[in-house]
Amino acid sequence: MVRKKDLLNFKSKELFDLVINIEDYPNFLPYCKKSKIISKEENLIIADLTIGNFLFCEKFRSTVKTEDHKKIEIESIGKMIKSLNATWHFEDNENGCSVMFEINIKMKSVWMQKTLEKIFNEFFEKILKAFESRANLSKKNN
Repeated sequence: MVRKKDLLNFKSKELFDLVINIEDYPNFLPYCKKSKIISKEENLIIADLTIGNFLFCEKFRSTVKTEDHKKIEIESIGKMIKSLNATWHFEDNENGCSVMFEINIKMKSVWMQKTLEKIFNEFFEKILKAFESRANLSKKNN
């Protein structure tokens, strides 16, 4: 499991909207090759993501539950992914927004699990930095 907490100079709604904009992921998120919204309701999104690098390429379906611009919960399964559970928490304070991101992935293959464990922290650090960079770019453009 990876858990990261940070304080960013944004409002929680800005960061929430960025994370929930799944269709934009291929434009900025490392390893994201394709994203597609299957269905969308008020607090529930079903989406397909295709991620990949030189080791593997995987399409998986995610169930995304949202809560009042404060929380996003993600559950995913795929051909190689046994389970992926992630949670984003956003909380405004006087210095910006406190963001906490947690993710846990279990692969079906023991070999893929061992490989992922070696690169897990670096892999998700890149993803978190990509979200932060995208938020900074969005702020400059508005």
